[in-house]
Amino acid sequence: MILSTTTFRVIGNMKILIIIFAVFINFSTLLNAEEKVYIPSIFQEKRTFALEGQKVYSITATNNNDIYASTKSALSYYSKSLNQWSDIGVVKKPGLFIDSNGKQTAVFTVAENEKPTGGFVYLIEDQRITNKIPLTKKFKVDIHFGDIALSGKKIFIASRDDLFTFNIPTSQKPILELEEDFPGQQIKQIAVAQNNSVFVASASGLYKNNNSKEGWLKILPKSGDRSWALADCRSVAVDSRNRLWFASPQGVGVFDGSEWTLYEGKDGLPYNDFTKMAAGMNGDVWFGTHKGAIHFDGKTWEYRQGKRWLPDDNVNDIVVSNDGSVWIATDKGISRIYEEKMTLAEKAKWYEDEIDRYHRRTPYEFV
Repeated sequence: MILSTTTFRVIGNMKILIIIFAVFINFSTLLNAEEKVYIPSIFQEKRTFALEGQKVYSITATNNNDIYASTKSALSYYSKSLNQWSDIGVVKKPGLFIDSNGKQTAVFTVAENEKPTGGFVYLIEDQRITNKIPLTKKFKVDIHFGDIALSGKKIFIASRDDLFTFNIPTSQKPILELEEDFPGQQIKQIAVAQNNSVFVASASGLYKNNNSKEGWLKILPKSGDRSWALADCRSVAVDSRNRLWFASPQGVGVFDGSEWTLYEGKDGLPYNDFTKMAAGMNGDVWFGTHKGAIHFDGKTWEYRQGKRWLPDDNVNDIVVSNDGSVWIATDKGISRIYEEKMTLAEKAKWYEDEIDRYHRRTPYEFV
């Protein structure tokens, strides 16, 4: 029997298919054995919004990554384990300032007007109010200034021009003797270091108190040929490496215990109209401004602005929780910026969904 050239070609192609099939079967067998296929994962930065449309004055985080946020009408609570927000109904007045020592949370509430007096400090633990501390009429607040810091068993609370300090009481007795001889005016933010040194950012400059006989000392940062007499210090923080940071219209500075490093626009600082700041988990810092938020890791400046990242550009407060999430309080809600681990395929799908949500405008799926 004589076979044609076409027949030989068909037989040859069949042999090739059989070989390919055999290789595939062997490869599948290898995959089904004990050997595992490694699928690489990467971290993708994401954001979610909460309490949209509400003005959020202040925000803080507990050790277990739960969040307390003070709004114009209530104190709101976010449970990470339940992934939901709820209101703590007892606190109905605006909470202007809020802070946590990880376990307890302190929130200052007062009647909403331009220059209120008195008010209350609520102490909260596990969503339960453990104390309600009334402040006397001596405590006068301008809603545009002031702050509260809860460090250990001590509360630091600032009105417009005065700083008050008291230990957490065990009863609801009015706090009468609060006054500290603070030399500055228009207090913006308080930070407490690991050694209990207190730093205050104010319109008069940056101040430090080591709890010594020297009292309050004004800090004058200097680096090389740059020397700043801070006239308007907007925010202050102590980072995870115990370094001191400040932010002002002149720029940003960090003190590592021996020398200052100062940053201006020419050093990469993208914007300088600051409101508040917060230290991150790894020596990085986040700055709130009147036009977005800024992240700095010591090398790279990252600017977050607009609806892509924030429900509103005016940042009232900012906090970093223990899981690395950044919570930003604005005039129209809260933004949570965080990283999520995903595969390349998951990341591709996420980007496709983002394009569908924000860019595609036609039924034919083109931009």
